[in-house]
Amino acid sequence: MVKYEVMVKRIGELVAEYLKQKVLIIFNEDCPMELKEISITHTKAELQKDVAVGDTVYFKDVPYKVTAVGEQANGNIRKIGHCVFKFDGSSTPELPGYIHLEDKLLPDVFLGDKIRIEGE
Repeated sequence: MVKYEVMVKRIGELVAEYLKQKVLIIFNEDCPMELKEISITHTKAELQKDVAVGDTVYFKDVPYKVTAVGEQANGNIRKIGHCVFKFDGSSTPELPGYIHLEDKLLPDVFLGDKIRIEGE
């Protein structure tokens, strides 16, 4: 089941710096300008079902398993299309808005790419 699917509209100037720390921040495209420089902004979409451990997040077609979900992550996605993906494989959320993904080669993200979350 596709729980969430958006298209990348803008890649902030500082996204590459955050990726060096294994962090990728996303927001709806209407987020404040000061957040756009650190974020990937994307089209709006409705979260069909909560993201859960074991789901898969796709950046274009490259899959990453969800290893932990912070208590505020699903609410933030619903409200403003926001979450912080951390590619470290942690089974415990570092912060309430984080979604942790498996620790493997980081994704290359380009304008027009889809970000999709699938699960049961």
